[in-house]
Amino acid sequence: MATVKATFTLDEQTVSQLQEASQRLVVPRSVLRDFDELVPRIPSRPAAAVDREPADLRKPRRAGGRRHRP
Repeated sequence: MATVKATFTLDEQTVSQLQEASQRLVVPRSVLRDFDELVPRIPSRPAAAVDREPADLRKPRRAGGRRHRP
């Protein structure tokens, strides 16, 4: 699904109704809050290092894991 960015001019009554609906539904009025929360979670490491991490975790598992002594 494509995202569309739009700018609207709204009268005071409409703004008030949107604010009330937002409070009732516990929906943030701005996606920017979510954006501000998610951006710091983006790894600061290079993408190649992030992509390599799952492979590095799988290697020991596929190699048989821990060796128990008899």
